[in-house]
Amino acid sequence: MTEGGKRKLELILDVPVKSTVILGTTKRKLKDLLNIKPGMIIETDGNVDDNVKLCVNDNVIALGEVVVVGENYGLSVKQIVSPLERIQKLQ
Repeated sequence: MTEGGKRKLELILDVPVKSTVILGTTKRKLKDLLNIKPGMIIETDGNVDDNVKLCVNDNVIALGEVVVVGENYGLSVKQIVSPLERIQKLQ
């Protein structure tokens, strides 16, 4: 990479991006969501054996599994989605 290319890359490295870990998804009626109470269980389409998805700006970039880190949850990355696969999913 050229020196100019490195400087351009450095300009964007501190740009914040939204990252999300998705265990599963579900669709519910608004009235059901408004009635959510503590202790209720909401089922998703995710299977306990499925990898969870790491999304950056709503695009899946990696797959992994949930791990416990102290009193927090974390993500152990198992697979990086290739740039080609990401582009194909956009089409």
